[in-house]
Amino acid sequence: MLSILKMSLSTLRINTATRSLTPPTLSKPQVVIPTQSILAPHFGYCTPNPIVVDLTVDNPTVTFVYDDISQCHPGDTTGIELHQAYNTTIKPGPYLIGDQMISRVILKITGYNAVINNPKIVIFYDPSVYDESEISVPLDPIGSGGVVSFTAENGVLTINLEAISGGTNIDIPVTWKFRKYVTPEFTPYPLEALFLNDGGHPLAEANPVDFQGYYRNPNIRKYTDGEYADGIILRHFTPSRYLDPAIDDVETEYVDFTFSVHNLERFIGAFTITDTLPVYPSMENGVESQRTAIFDPTVNPDCLRSLTVRPLHILATPTILLT
Repeated sequence: MLSILKMSLSTLRINTATRSLTPPTLSKPQVVIPTQSILAPHFGYCTPNPIVVDLTVDNPTVTFVYDDISQCHPGDTTGIELHQAYNTTIKPGPYLIGDQMISRVILKITGYNAVINNPKIVIFYDPSVYDESEISVPLDPIGSGGVVSFTAENGVLTINLEAISGGTNIDIPVTWKFRKYVTPEFTPYPLEALFLNDGGHPLAEANPVDFQGYYRNPNIRKYTDGEYADGIILRHFTPSRYLDPAIDDVETEYVDFTFSVHNLERFIGAFTITDTLPVYPSMENGVESQRTAIFDPTVNPDCLRSLTVRPLHILATPTILLT
């Protein structure tokens, strides 16, 4: 049975006029699909054709041969320039992860008279951190010589352009967002761009740009009886028989606190919430004293086993006995 194989390969041979290079791996994704193939183009070399692989054999091996670009595009490409930039005059600092980021890719062609019927720009990105569902490219009116369509999948953004003959100058904004929870903060993730002709061969390579993000610092809030508590607040206690602020030694008296963690926008492992047991005034036989509440594990089984964890929200509600 023959199937179209979609995979990353470690076998590569590059032919040049004088030598054969064999890098151990390819840095960009390699995609083999029946109708539209973008097979890890490398600037300066021809992009190989897709290969149909027999999956019935054990450990199938595929070799893609990258010939020198002169073998598939003998013309002069010095008039084709591709450039990447930011949407700001200087490189922006880290973005809040989940916020919109904009890069620009600029194609300039001068002194090049050949017709390219199906030109495209491809941008490679890391799909584990860039949210593919949020990648967006504005489309241009038909006949304007701009963007007609785009796709973003498997770490490759493909921007399809109208046919180009002669000079052109296209400036394309691209919108990106990092995935929340899984994107490491303060880590640059590059974007690499190529301009491809009808055969999928790269005629220009852009300078790389990169984005990095950060998370808000989470904070913890303490609530008692549904109200925000800054410090210790005792509630619903039996008044002292002496009509003072102290309480009698009644075993049913308790105070419960809810610890709520906010702005936690990343995945974490085990964690611990530490708090100071409340000290309260107690009256025994007419003598007032300061007593420390205790944490009774028998009435706090949930706090010992696990806490309630939800996106952006962690809740822990221990019950503190006053005895």
